[in-house]
Amino acid sequence: MSAAEHIAVTRFREYLRIKTVHPNPDYASARTFLEAYAAELGLAFRAVEASGSPARACGLPAPP
Repeated sequence: MSAAEHIAVTRFREYLRIKTVHPNPDYASARTFLEAYAAELGLAFRAVEASGSPARACGLPAPP
C-alpha cells in the first residue's frame, strides 16, 4: 500500500485480484476475503446459497 492510497482502495485492489469470473470462479477465496474484511470492520457476515449461486451479506450487528 502506498502512503497516499486509502486503505479502502487497497482492500478493493486485493479483492479484484481474486478470480471470480466464469468458467472457473474461485468463490472460496472471495468468501474468505469478505469474511475476514467484515470481521476487521466489526460487521456481521453471512453466506447463503440460492439456486446454486453463492451470495454474501455484511451488515451492522443488531442492537442488543
